Amino acid sequence: MLGIFVLALVVRVVHLWGDTRSPFFAFRGIDALDYHQMAQGLRAGTWPADQPFFWAPLYPMFLGILYGIIGQGALALKLVHAVMGSASCVLLYRIGLRLTGRQGVAVAAGAAMALNGTLVYFDGQLLSACLDVFLQLLALELLLSAAQRQRVQWWWAAGLVIGLSAVNRGAILLLLPPLVVWVWGVTRRGWPIGGLAGQDRDTPRGDEATIASAARQSRAAAVLAAVLLPTAACIGLAVMHNVRVDGEKSKGDMGLLPVAHNLGINFYLGNHWTLRAINKTNHPQHFSRYDEIMMLPEKAGVAGAFAGSQYLVRQTLRDMRSSPGEWLRLMAVKMGELFHGAEIPRSGNLYASRRNSPVVSGLMWKRGIAFPGGIIIPLGLVGAGLALRRWRGHWLPLWMIVTQGVFVVMFFVTARYRLPMIPLLTLYGVMAVHALVAAVRRGAWVRGGLMAAAALGLGVACNWGVGGGGAEEHGYYEYCLLAQVQHQAGELDRAIGNYQEGLRLNPDYAWGHLHLGDALLRRGDARQAEEHLRRGLELEPETPNVPVGRVQLGRALAQQGRMREAIAEWEAALALDAHVPYAHAELCAGLRRLGRVREAETHCTAARAAQGTTGANTPTAP
Repeated sequence: MLGIFVLALVVRVVHLWGDTRSPFFAFRGIDALDYHQMAQGLRAGTWPADQPFFWAPLYPMFLGILYGIIGQGALALKLVHAVMGSASCVLLYRIGLRLTGRQGVAVAAGAAMALNGTLVYFDGQLLSACLDVFLQLLALELLLSAAQRQRVQWWWAAGLVIGLSAVNRGAILLLLPPLVVWVWGVTRRGWPIGGLAGQDRDTPRGDEATIASAARQSRAAAVLAAVLLPTAACIGLAVMHNVRVDGEKSKGDMGLLPVAHNLGINFYLGNHWTLRAINKTNHPQHFSRYDEIMMLPEKAGVAGAFAGSQYLVRQTLRDMRSSPGEWLRLMAVKMGELFHGAEIPRSGNLYASRRNSPVVSGLMWKRGIAFPGGIIIPLGLVGAGLALRRWRGHWLPLWMIVTQGVFVVMFFVTARYRLPMIPLLTLYGVMAVHALVAAVRRGAWVRGGLMAAAALGLGVACNWGVGGGGAEEHGYYEYCLLAQVQHQAGELDRAIGNYQEGLRLNPDYAWGHLHLGDALLRRGDARQAEEHLRRGLELEPETPNVPVGRVQLGRALAQQGRMREAIAEWEAALALDAHVPYAHAELCAGLRRLGRVREAETHCTAARAAQGTTGANTPTAP
């Protein structure tokens, strides 16, 4: 265990050392920025307060605790993630030892996980995926340990970890029905743990007592209570908060177990064929379309965060019933994506990190095959198929793979959503290789040939269309969000350069044009600022950014001495939003410069009244 932990930690630390050269190392992008703001709010006492949970709350709470202990520095936080990811490798070793009784198989699985480039990458990101993998593996290890030791405290501990995992993401909730069946089978029917050939000879010391004899002395109901009560308690705390702050607004229409109300938007995005391309974050219209969908409940007169989420779920179900062919076609595409070797980016393009990290460059690529997924997934599927011969012993880990896959396909497939499947597929992949080698050594050529053919066929399918490498650069939204951070810090030259890089990749990104226009305006380039502000307003003439964008356009015109045009823009901004920041102040000054003192007086009064209550003076991010 120590060797696996050290191997995993060294690999992850070396990756972080290389990745520090990236301008994105300390940058918190999509989702990570939201987690960061919630963690800061937790420290300041402003979150969750009276806000219902949009995201599952455990990870931002975890971050908030770390902020209080080690601060907010990216390197220190990522080192904690590296330790947690290394511990996950040890957990997989222990699970493999319990399931197979073969230390060689368990060591190989733990080492393969330690050297998995996708897992190494996500262990270096300030996202919930690392915690998700750790909690799911810890829950499985505790459940297997509880079944072997038959001690109630292990069942309670497993239930607590399952509850925490549910409050971190929620996929593990789908495991509860198979878990109930497994507990009944273990405690009342004497189901074994594991069950590959040779287990009886190689079971680790201390676990020789058979499950059947211990199970006859256990009561399934008591065991289930020990598992499910702490699970329900963890979920119940999140539900109680949401009911308290949003129950009245949603008028009871909150759905089952409302831990987070992003379920509705994700379900909608992931189950419409027409949104399949737009739902990729690098699509030019992704963010504007996302905003439009978020506004659908309000336009339909639905109040409350969870009522809005339920509205989107019901609308999606209606659309699925009205166009079943399109939905089934989409399901087929998502199933293909789930088992394809290539990783689908979401918060950021993980393949772009190959530029700065020799570790990720050597452990993750897309050239001919998608490594490591294109190897692990087909071998893991073969190993899982072999384990079906002794399905009682592998019931729980196999169902954990299935339920995680179902959860991902219910919404949409991305690298970090399917990440918890990868460790267990790694374990079953090692089992498949072990079984193939054993068959060859025994001279069982037919069996070995069938396994090899299955692995080869699945390998071709899982790597279909990989080609010669694919895009290995960061997305336009990554550059623009990085630029926003620099913009707010006053680093205008760097911000402008990154905005321009983002707009090179996506010239039709309205938000990027508006922010670049503001940065140029602050630097004194009024003419260039005008061009980008006009382009941004032209691209998205009806978004919440428009009034503020018109205020900025007015400033650019005023700096060029075109005061009448500037006044027209400020008046247009107020016509759209009577409370748009700084419009009254600009009109006050502009009208006075033109000698229109009486008109200016009204806006001067309004500007003084608004002072101290206005928002930011730049267009807001989606």
